[in-house]
Amino acid sequence: MNYTASSVTSELEALIARKNLYSDNLKNAKCPIMGLIFEDSRRCQGKPQSCQKGQDRECVHRVSIYMKQGTMYTTLSFRFIALNTNYDGYIYEKDQQLLTLIRRGDITESNLVKIP
Repeated sequence: MNYTASSVTSELEALIARKNLYSDNLKNAKCPIMGLIFEDSRRCQGKPQSCQKGQDRECVHRVSIYMKQGTMYTTLSFRFIALNTNYDGYIYEKDQQLLTLIRRGDITESNLVKIP
């Protein structure tokens, strides 16, 4: 199971507001080469575990969150499914950085949307 990028992003936005953090690339979390994915006609079927492009580096977007003095707070890696009907990405349920945020109470796991 994985979590949708949009649900994790919502929780990260709340965390940023609550703890006075910032991110310079959270708003731009999307597949960096979406055009190339569609040009080569290799789309996925909507299941993250079967989307090879989503597993590969070409569809990964790393989001960094910082404390106001510039110290790194966390970095998460979102992956994107190569679909032309759904542009939401996902993050692994067992992502160590995400699990740390959940354990610390920074993110509420019940607010995250799971995808099969």
